[in-house]
Amino acid sequence: MCIVPIVTTFSQILFISFGGVLPSPSKRVLILWLVFVTSVFFVALRIRSMASVNMGFLPSQVVQIQGRVIYDSSITAKGNHMMKIMLRSCTTLAGDRASASGIVTVIGDRNQIISFATLVNLKGHFSDGLFIYDSINVMSRGWINRIREYLITRLQYRLAFDSDDASVLSTLLLLGRSDYAQSGIKNLAQNCGCSHILALSGMHLGIIATLSTRVFGNKAFGKAVSFILVFLFVFIAGPRPSLLRAALAFYLSSVQMDGRIFAVFLIQMILFPFSMVELGCCYGYVAVFAIVCLSPFIKGALFQFAGRLSGLFGASVSVLILSAPIQMFLTGKWYPVAIITAPISGFLAAVSMVLGMMILAFGRFGFLVWLNSHVYGSLESVFTFFGTLPSAGWLGYLVLLVLIAMPIVALRIIRRILLKRCGSKILEV
Repeated sequence: MCIVPIVTTFSQILFISFGGVLPSPSKRVLILWLVFVTSVFFVALRIRSMASVNMGFLPSQVVQIQGRVIYDSSITAKGNHMMKIMLRSCTTLAGDRASASGIVTVIGDRNQIISFATLVNLKGHFSDGLFIYDSINVMSRGWINRIREYLITRLQYRLAFDSDDASVLSTLLLLGRSDYAQSGIKNLAQNCGCSHILALSGMHLGIIATLSTRVFGNKAFGKAVSFILVFLFVFIAGPRPSLLRAALAFYLSSVQMDGRIFAVFLIQMILFPFSMVELGCCYGYVAVFAIVCLSPFIKGALFQFAGRLSGLFGASVSVLILSAPIQMFLTGKWYPVAIITAPISGFLAAVSMVLGMMILAFGRFGFLVWLNSHVYGSLESVFTFFGTLPSAGWLGYLVLLVLIAMPIVALRIIRRILLKRCGSKILEV
C-alpha cells in the first residue's frame, strides 16, 4: 500500500498549523513539532507495515483468502463488486494454509453490499495485485454490524429505496449506500469532476450538525443532540476516511484550529490507521488546507470582480487548485467546469439530503416526493449539461493559476500605489 496520502496530509497540516506561513517558531512550538513529527513517523511506519501484504505463499499459488472487510464494499463504474479486506489467512490449490496480513483489494460479481468488519472467505486468484474472486462466503458479521445492518435496512425501507432515482440519491447521501442498480448520476458527476459531492464527507456531516443545532438550539441540549446525531450518522454510513476526519474535527470543535488539526490527524492515524492510506483521506486534508488557508485570498481577489458570488465559487476554486494536480497524476486530466458545477451541485445535493431526512421523519408525503424528484432532475441536468464540456491538462492548469494570480497581483500593486499616494499626502500635510 502507498504511504503517499500520509505524507501529503502531513504536509497540509504543517501549513495549516502556521496559517499558511512559516514564522519563527518559539521553543515550545519546536518541541511540540518534534513530538508530533516523531509520532507521525513511527505511526506511519506502523501503518505501512500493517498495510503491506504478507503471505506464506506466492500470490500465484493462492486460491483462497480469508479476512475482514475494512470498509463497506462498493459497486464500481463497470458494475463490479469491490472491497478491501485485512488478510488473516490464505490457502493454496493443494490445500496448504498459512497466516497472512496486509490489505488486499478484491473484485467480483456479487451485487449485495458487505459491511465493514465482516469476516469473509473468498475463492479465486490473484491478478496484478488484485484478488479476483469466484465465490464469497460470509463467515461472521458481529452483533454491532447486525444492529447497523438492521438500521440501514429500516431506513432504506422508509426512504422507499428501490422506488425511484431520487430516493436512491437520498439514500446515497444519507447512508452512503447505492447497491440498488448502480445510480447513473454517480457517473455523470464523475464526468464533470464532482464525484466528491456525492461521496460522504464533511459537507454531509455539517448539514446534520447544522440542522440539529438549528432545530434544538446551540445550548447544552442542542449540542448533545447534535453529538448523538453525528455519531449515528457516522456509525450508519461507516468509517469512511473523509467522514472520520470531519467527525473528529466536529467533536474537537472546542479546540483551537492549530491544536485541532494536530489532534484530528494523530487520532485518525492511531484509531483508524487504514483510512490514512486511502486517496480519499488525502483529498479530504487537501480540501481542508485549501479552504482554511487558500480560500480567503481567492475570495478576496474574486470579490473585486464577482462581489458576493466570490464566496460561492472561492472555495471550489481553492480546492481545485490543490486537487487538480492529484487528478492529473492519477487520470491525466482535470475538469475546469467543476469551478461552476461544484457549488451548484453541492447546493442541490444538500437539498436532496434534507428532503431525505424529512421523508425519514414524516413519511413519503406527495409534496416531499415530488420536490425530491425535481431536485434530482435538476442535479442530473446540471451534471449532464456541464459533463459535455472538455477536460484540461497541465497547460490548462497553468492557465488557471495565471488567471487566479493576475487579480491577486493587480490588487497588491493597486494597494501599494494607493499607500504611497496616501503616505505622500500625509507628509505634505
